[in-house]
Amino acid sequence: MLHLTSLKIIILIATGFTAGLVDSIAGGGGLVVLPVLLGLGITPVMALGTVRFQALIGESVAISRFVKQGGLEVSTLIRPMIFAAVGSALGTALVQCLQAELLKKMIPVLLMCFIAYSALSGRLFQKPILQLPEQRFAIIFGLGIGFYNGFFGPGTGSLWFAALLAFQGFSVKQAAMSAKVPNVIGNLISVIVFSTQLHVVLAVGLLLALGQVLGANLGARLVIRQGVKIVKPIFMVVVTVMAIELMFKAF
Repeated sequence: MLHLTSLKIIILIATGFTAGLVDSIAGGGGLVVLPVLLGLGITPVMALGTVRFQALIGESVAISRFVKQGGLEVSTLIRPMIFAAVGSALGTALVQCLQAELLKKMIPVLLMCFIAYSALSGRLFQKPILQLPEQRFAIIFGLGIGFYNGFFGPGTGSLWFAALLAFQGFSVKQAAMSAKVPNVIGNLISVIVFSTQLHVVLAVGLLLALGQVLGANLGARLVIRQGVKIVKPIFMVVVTVMAIELMFKAF
């Protein structure tokens, strides 16, 4: 069990704030939180469960703000939400069956892969690649990204953001807002499955969620004002350093 000192409480709230800010802009806030939790000594599977809980709170706040502003149509995302829920449940069930030592080695590798994706995505998704029918898009990306969300999680919002841009022809602003909807459903299902095995550290998750709410509120305002690229360079540098450190520790 993690002993929460004053310094750790401050670190967790600040981490949640940063993650909420990043998540509400273009996704990927979990990339900030996960290395911090592992660095504080939380086991990999409990860190993954706690990250889902924290992300669920922050994304719900961002979605509520987007809906109030009238720029988000949740009804158009019903099918992706359904398949994201199924994929997330499968991924979460699988990751809890893996050994902790294997997860310690997998997590920094997955982090580095996603960092490479994030670095390239700004160039790769400038315009739609292919306009997929809504049902086909929901099945392919709902199950695929949903499974990734349940199995690993960090960066799922960015994957939805990129998929909506590349295969549904959404604008940057539309994609940034709409990505939160199937993502929050995937996180909800994942939190439920993790909780059945007591793999969520509630006290840590609530501290992260406090910071996440504050960061998500600020980030949602920035998205509404089209300030989408403000945080990404900073978060890329920080997460790269953390991922490299975790890789050295794991190997």
